[in-house]
Amino acid sequence: MTTADLNAPLAQQLGLTRGMRSWFCHMPDHLRDAIAPEAIGIEEQSTASDGMQAAVIFVTDRADLARKLQALRPLLQPKGFIWVAWPDRGDVETDITEDAVRDAAEPAGLLHEARLKLDDVWCGLKLVLHPAHRQ
Repeated sequence: MTTADLNAPLAQQLGLTRGMRSWFCHMPDHLRDAIAPEAIGIEEQSTASDGMQAAVIFVTDRADLARKLQALRPLLQPKGFIWVAWPDRGDVETDITEDAVRDAAEPAGLLHEARLKLDDVWCGLKLVLHPAHRQ
């Protein structure tokens, strides 16, 4: 598991780069502003689509998380990744924990590679394809 440079811009911490085909799901506006996808030239998709290089999803429900990971995995390029963000504060209702993200990732053929605190509320785990599923 790797750790991001906490002094780097958020897009860099997430591994997002110019031209990267990316999809963002339920991202809070202040985090979208911090990433500034248009300013750095990310090729943002309006929906998840085949050949996706990166997805950043914000979830609060385990069942929703499991559905999203199962749907996203086949769309991901072999070296692509998914950041799953969940609220890590007691004042936001959720049944998601770091362990729940790992538990949902395994049956989808995904492994966790990094962890990041996105802001005061949201934490994230970076998921990548299990080597057996890379082509």
